[in-house]
Amino acid sequence: MLLKKIPPYFAAQNWAGVCGHIEKAQPYSHGEWTMEQIKSDIHTGRVELISVLDGEDCVGAVAYVMQNRRNSRCAFVVAIGGAALASQGNYDQLRSIFKSEGATEIEGAGRPAIVRLWSQFGFEPKHQIFGVQI
Repeated sequence: MLLKKIPPYFAAQNWAGVCGHIEKAQPYSHGEWTMEQIKSDIHTGRVELISVLDGEDCVGAVAYVMQNRRNSRCAFVVAIGGAALASQGNYDQLRSIFKSEGATEIEGAGRPAIVRLWSQFGFEPKHQIFGVQI
């Protein structure tokens, strides 16, 4: 499998292949974003996109944002679906892409199943996110 960064100017050409994988993550966003919003954010470059390819078939997708923090540059995964983290090889490619953009750490927020999956690649829980509408 090949993980390929999709620049915003190619987002429209690749949207049909990735949208189904991102759509599977949307219900777990707890209303943080809709498909229309993330599509717009990807097309304008606010959210970045990686496509997971098996030959010419898109089998997964990763949407993420780069965040500059006081002591690090973080690649924060907003949505992930399909075979994106299905193997050590895929994780190594993802890590390489993030590192090439200056990331010093990778984070994501997810349900317990995702936390368990990511733990095989060395991820550890850092925070619990909580909130209330006001």
